[in-house]
Amino acid sequence: MLFFGVVMSDAGIMSLLGYVMGLSLPVALVVALVVPAVRACLRGRIWGYVALAALVVVGAAVAAFLGGALSAYAVNVTAGLRSYAGRMAWTLADMAAFAAWVWIAFRLFGGAPPRWAGPVRARRWGRIATVGAALCPLPYALYRLTWLTPWPTDISGPIDLPLRLQGLMLAFAAVIASVLTLGLISRWGEVFPRWIPLLRGRPVPVRFPVALGGAVAGACLLASPGLAVKAVESGELWALLLWPYPLWGVLLGAAVLAYWLRRRPDGGYTAASTGA
Repeated sequence: MLFFGVVMSDAGIMSLLGYVMGLSLPVALVVALVVPAVRACLRGRIWGYVALAALVVVGAAVAAFLGGALSAYAVNVTAGLRSYAGRMAWTLADMAAFAAWVWIAFRLFGGAPPRWAGPVRARRWGRIATVGAALCPLPYALYRLTWLTPWPTDISGPIDLPLRLQGLMLAFAAVIASVLTLGLISRWGEVFPRWIPLLRGRPVPVRFPVALGGAVAGACLLASPGLAVKAVESGELWALLLWPYPLWGVLLGAAVLAYWLRRRPDGGYTAASTGA
């Protein structure tokens, strides 16, 4: 675990996650808006036709005014991903090896849960850890939103519209990460909300948020050694406040653990059993 998690770790994993979320979130947002409208149309509801027509008009306006900028943004991001393909492949392989050894250690040394791992206590300390973890991505969101202002960070000279959209998407991804983290202590983190097609009202599978949150927490921990060393060598300790990967990884890992302890079938509770 120490070898793959510290010695061979690479902070590039967080860049990969950020850009993947920046590309996938707009697509997910469009799907979340279009699917309910189409379902309403199939059921013969008037609001579905109105909503679908409004979406078509908005989509046509966006394509007309921002089509070129959106295309350039996608080209810039995909080109960056291709140029760092080898390094990103290594970071993913390192993360997989780290996760495998974490699982092996858990299976070998995991025994009877201690008293602090009970559902009631996990709810208490898990809430604190979850709120703290949700706050960690927000400094980065504010940092990237400066690309929409006349004083963009990390950039000297003029900034074009595709680059501004890139900053907006990265900030949006950080905000979504914060919101999803709060789901670990919210009702919609246990039961799918009504606005989610096909899944509305169904219990959220425990493994889904645990796997997703655990992967992000692991990525933060893998990115921590390289970030800390670079911050110390360059004398830019403020970077640890802007990208608080060490704190974020620990808090998010604790939040995910508390969520699992509360909802695990062998000792916690489930949303279905409580009627939530």
